[in-house]
Amino acid sequence: ALTAHEPGHNWHGAHCTADPDCGIMCSGLGGCSGDLIHFGATPKAAITAFRNSRTCLPGSQHVPDDSYEPNDDLYSARPLTVGEYDLQIQSNEDYFSFTLCQPTSVTIRALYAFNMFINLHLRNPAGCVLYSGSASSLNSSKTITQSLPAGSYVISLERTDIGGQGGAYRLQLNLTVGDGSGSGCGPRIWYVKPGPFSCGIGTSWGQAFKNLQDALFATRISASPAQQIWTAAGTYKPTAGANRDFSFFLGNETSVFGGFAGTETSLGERNPAANVSVLSGDLAGNDPGAPGNFANYDDNSYHVVTSSAANQTAVLDGFTIRGGNANDPNPSVNKGGGLFVPTGHPTMRNCRFEKNRATRGGAVYHGATQVSLYENCVFSDNLGDNDSGAIRNDGSIRLVGCDFIGNTTAGGAGGFHNTNAGASLLA
Repeated sequence: ALTAHEPGHNWHGAHCTADPDCGIMCSGLGGCSGDLIHFGATPKAAITAFRNSRTCLPGSQHVPDDSYEPNDDLYSARPLTVGEYDLQIQSNEDYFSFTLCQPTSVTIRALYAFNMFINLHLRNPAGCVLYSGSASSLNSSKTITQSLPAGSYVISLERTDIGGQGGAYRLQLNLTVGDGSGSGCGPRIWYVKPGPFSCGIGTSWGQAFKNLQDALFATRISASPAQQIWTAAGTYKPTAGANRDFSFFLGNETSVFGGFAGTETSLGERNPAANVSVLSGDLAGNDPGAPGNFANYDDNSYHVVTSSAANQTAVLDGFTIRGGNANDPNPSVNKGGGLFVPTGHPTMRNCRFEKNRATRGGAVYHGATQVSLYENCVFSDNLGDNDSGAIRNDGSIRLVGCDFIGNTTAGGAGGFHNTNAGASLLA
């Protein structure tokens, strides 16, 4: 237990003595109920948030720790065909993701013994509960039966053993997929639009996600190739909390487009100039806004957008990226307040990087030897404390039709600091 307790602190988990399911992080290691198996909800949330913030670790809002047959690739949630699946339960709180390529009937059933209590939910990729399981008359099972539209879903199961009952618990979770599912999904569009909270599944403007992070998570658990995210005008932040480690992570086979009003049916209808989609690191909402004024930036995200090991199929197009502040004391990550690309070569088009700050590379840091394309982008009013007001390039980068306006630094190269002769600069 001690070997798990101390890394829990390393991953930002605190003691959770008041947490009913306390376990490993209990101060004194007594175990809140004499049980040292579980981290508990409070440190688990902190550990998950830390994991999601690090580009070197595979992150998602719900990373399952089990597998199920015959579809054993749980993280990528390959599309399910018609059939019956037994889900293997290994912990008191499990998540199972799956994808439906077509509208499909689904039955989810949890069978359990008398000495436990079960919560069974079907959620959207954002974690919002769509349906909850109804109990049998004998209170020995809970079932969800629904006809679902095509999309990606998460089954969540929480189990509480009832004290004093004795005996070993028995639990079985079963998923049955009916007619209509396919063996492979084609390209998919996910929709994001700010507004009142709702449990949208992101498959249309009417069912749009309210947060870009939810759509990015949906792309990670979906099996669709060449996915797009259409993002309506509004301001989106990496987290609703205050954790500066959070950023928007851009991965392969995902093109994220901004500039929509929220009614369009084709990509050509969008207008990024009229419908401004902003990715902001101003978590507290207290940035002064004036060019050159970086007061109150100490609580901003270290990086607004990150991308690591991605290729040119990772695309960001039509966004304003502002308010990043890469002042982390770690010299390996104190670069690129707006965009941090230590490896890989994503594609940036029609983006405006403004009012970002970093020790080096106020707006962008690029460290990969592969050539990354920046096309028709504007770099305005960014600050590099030591060097590189706009871009710090330690790899290879290609700039086409880009403008640099009012970027500053106390060191060399207010606009573009290039340390690699392989860089290609085109007007």
